[in-house]
Amino acid sequence: MGGSESGTALGGGGSLTDRHIRNFLEAIRGKESLNCSIMEGAISTHLCHYANISYRTGNKSLDIDPQTGHFLSKKVMKKYWSREYQPGWAPTKMT
Repeated sequence: MGGSESGTALGGGGSLTDRHIRNFLEAIRGKESLNCSIMEGAISTHLCHYANISYRTGNKSLDIDPQTGHFLSKKVMKKYWSREYQPGWAPTKMT
């Protein structure tokens, strides 16, 4: 750690990314508390995804369900918020 956060590496990189990953792993090990709640982290990550999808679709605004965080447009959901899985690897709903 101690380096600059700027860079062109795919997936990020730099000292702040290292700190986030270290904190996450130490929290899993039970040695630290998370610096950010899972919900807060998910919301901030969603905001980045929303911006990228808005740019890719050419829409300046997209309607989002505030309860689920999913797009209300089925077309946008299918193209940008889903994926195809190899047989046997699709996630299942937990009961």
